[in-house]
Amino acid sequence: MLGAPASGKGTQAARLAKHFGLPHFSTGGFIRSEQQLGSNLGRLADRFLAGGGFLPDDLIIEVMLRWLDDHGSEGFVLDGFPRTLPQAQALDQSLADSGDQIDAVVLLDTDPGTLRGRSAKRLHCSLCGGTFRIGDAQRIGVGKGCPDKACQGTLEPRRDDEPQTYAGRLANYQKLTQPLIRYYSRNSILKRIDGSGSPDAVFGKILTELGVLTSPAETN
Repeated sequence: MLGAPASGKGTQAARLAKHFGLPHFSTGGFIRSEQQLGSNLGRLADRFLAGGGFLPDDLIIEVMLRWLDDHGSEGFVLDGFPRTLPQAQALDQSLADSGDQIDAVVLLDTDPGTLRGRSAKRLHCSLCGGTFRIGDAQRIGVGKGCPDKACQGTLEPRRDDEPQTYAGRLANYQKLTQPLIRYYSRNSILKRIDGSGSPDAVFGKILTELGVLTSPAETN
């Protein structure tokens, strides 16, 4: 899944993983969890992400390929990886070494105004790291409990959605991802989707684009 911050790729990646019964890895969710834990990786992420930047390619590649070794043998859905051309090339080489390849790359095209509006309404759980949006339900609000009944965390604004930080993240995304889009545009695996609609509408568009891959019965 490719898309700018707040494009909805996390939501759609989770739905796709459930639909196809595949493991799902969210780079952003993983990093936020490490930050909450205060791990070495989390503290490193604090330093790099404070101004809207990203973690170095070599570190993210190492984390991602290790996850694929454990979970990717029967397929997978990736959210937030690859984010740069070197990451995409490392992923392709790793898959080629195993005789595999990427089936599809979904790019959520979302206009900047929509992205900024969404980022201003996002909250995340202080415990599980889940991301939610104000207005999706009455229980979604700063200081309220996590909608996941099994979690005891509270909802708070995401640090990376602060206006100045978000502007930096969006600028970095646009700079780093254009070469990645060109890379995947060389063949038919890149699927461009208008990401400005409702989650259900966007998901329907994705399934239409992935028609040859869809399973007989969708699970919402």
